[in-house]
Amino acid sequence: MAAVITPSPRMPPDRAERVVRGRVGQDGIAVMAVATDDGRWMAWLERLARRLAAGGDLDCHLAEVRTGTTYLIVRAAGSDRPINWRGEPKTG
Repeated sequence: MAAVITPSPRMPPDRAERVVRGRVGQDGIAVMAVATDDGRWMAWLERLARRLAAGGDLDCHLAEVRTGTTYLIVRAAGSDRPINWRGEPKTG
């Protein structure tokens, strides 16, 4: 079960990619979350998803939930590992 990663405004995309890849290696899944109504963060998350998926070794899925949060769910390509996580993104 993965813990939700909340990106820092100071986290560059290459560091975010390393964090996500490390979490997938450790837990088999990584989950990152941002506020859906924040266009800047949504664009950042979408770019990160494309960057991670470009290698072909990871499956990336964006999931928007009713709470106003969008999750980037990442796991190894072709994995049948269940998608579950604990916690909520940090806000405020």
